[in-house]
Amino acid sequence: MVEALVDGGEVLMELGSYPFSARYAWITDRFGVSWQVGVAAAA
Repeated sequence: MVEALVDGGEVLMELGSYPFSARYAWITDRFGVSWQVGVAAAA
C-alpha cells in the first residue's frame, strides 16, 4: 500500500519499526497529501 501512495511523491520516513509503532511510514503522495500509515499491535 505504501508503494502505491508514494508513487510520484516523497518518502518522509521509511516503512519500518519505530519505538512508537512496529510498522509505520510517513509519505507525501503525488498530489502533496501527507500520509502517516501505521499498523496497530495485535490484541
